Amino acid sequence: NLEPLSRLNNLTQLTLDSSRQVNNLEPLSRLSNLTQLTLYLRYSQVSDLEPLAKLPRLQSLFIANATRAQRMSLRKIPASLVELKF
Repeated sequence: NLEPLSRLNNLTQLTLDSSRQVNNLEPLSRLSNLTQLTLYLRYSQVSDLEPLAKLPRLQSLFIANATRAQRMSLRKIPASLVELKF
């Protein structure tokens, strides 16, 4: 459950390692100051990356082990994004 992270308003960098318990990234969309995000999705149950498009200051996004379906779910890219790696 990522809900407790959603209260960390001043967080600017975050790395999440694979977790079978994580299936929803929506709580991360409330991290308005996040500039760097690294996700390791190897064992993750996340199916939708769309909440990441709501991060207004996100500049760097690295997603490891993403499936094609996960990559395709990121339809909108944050305007602030300058670096995207899969």
